[in-house]
Amino acid sequence: MSGHSKWSTIKHKKGAADARRGKIFSKLAKEYSNDPLSASRGGDLNYHKKGELDTAIEDYAWSAPVGELSGVLQTSYGYHLVRVEDRHLSDADAYDLEMKKRAMEGENAQRQ
Repeated sequence: MSGHSKWSTIKHKKGAADARRGKIFSKLAKEYSNDPLSASRGGDLNYHKKGELDTAIEDYAWSAPVGELSGVLQTSYGYHLVRVEDRHLSDADAYDLEMKKRAMEGENAQRQ
């Protein structure tokens, strides 16, 4: 059982570190953001459907690991730093993703 305990400790430390980074990001967003709406919420953009955000932000948000801070992203609105806290797929997006996955599996099966 010592392996389980070690893994639990590592997971707990990572969770605590992620929380600290999130608080720092929130504090900096409140202080430096030029967007009054997101600044007042600590940079939180809330959840958005695919296609609602600028492509640079959206591409990063859907591909980056949760908790990772982006490099500087440039959009028509200016420059941004993005930290993905969480992702939720709409039913339609989940369906599209599943269909794409099945299509890829079908193509791979035909190649073999």
